Amino acid sequence: MTGSTPFSIEKSDNFQRSFKKLAKFHGNGFVELVAQVLEDLLEDPYPYNSRQEPLPGKIRLPEEWTFHKLELRFSKGASGQIRLMYLVNATTSTIKLVWIYGSIHFWKKYRAIGNRGYTNKTRLRGFQRVRAGGLRYV
Repeated sequence: MTGSTPFSIEKSDNFQRSFKKLAKFHGNGFVELVAQVLEDLLEDPYPYNSRQEPLPGKIRLPEEWTFHKLELRFSKGASGQIRLMYLVNATTSTIKLVWIYGSIHFWKKYRAIGNRGYTNKTRLRGFQRVRAGGLRYV
């Protein structure tokens, strides 16, 4: 479709908060990636890396709305996996951005495990401290 954008995008407050958090963590490259993805969504709200998802529990949407999850890859590893959750209304040509998240949203879970010492003990098994303040494998 040339010259026109059939869909419009609305951002929820939750999306804006989660985007701000991810942008602060990942930097300008991430912001540019999301801007490009949103431009692509205006042209095609159902890209190949998006899938329709069921809503959890007893949440119901009106008939004309569908819920989708778009998978993005910003960088290698688990920290580069980003998910964009959005609603599409084909009758009014509206895309409602609900939430964007990545591993940064779950850092407290990993930090709590580290504070209990499980990850540190596992990581340092077989090492001992040496006089210079470093570690040596035994």
